Amino acid sequence: MLRAGFAERDITPPLGTKKVGWIIELVSDAIVDPLFARAAVFASGSGQIGFLQLDTLGVPWPQVQEIRAGISRQHGFPGENVMVAATHNHAGPAVESLGEVQQDEAYVASLVANCVAVFGEALANRQEAELGLGHAFEWRWRIVAAW
Repeated sequence: MLRAGFAERDITPPLGTKKVGWIIELVSDAIVDPLFARAAVFASGSGQIGFLQLDTLGVPWPQVQEIRAGISRQHGFPGENVMVAATHNHAGPAVESLGEVQQDEAYVASLVANCVAVFGEALANRQEAELGLGHAFEWRWRIVAAW
């Protein structure tokens, strides 16, 4: 039986947080869209795997290790079975040092804690699931150009 669980958590930093992605030091002065950490957990028999997606520029290896260790410690889930990835957001918080921008240590600490927590929420949300696959063809496709 397949079991799946999903969760998301807002990880939008407060205004005034340093931004990374432009190599020069910029500070956030507005929030256009919220940033999220999203978790998905799948288990079948004795196998289990998890995915964690962050709306950040990247996820430096030390942060991946901290997140995985926290998940193992707090939730008993094997950290090595968790893939951590980023959407590559150039307007997000300074999760690493790049160019003139120094990593925002306070934000990173809260990010790691939020990642461990949202992963726990996904684990708690697991329920029986079915996996499906579908496909379709669209034969009416055509190019319309206007000059």
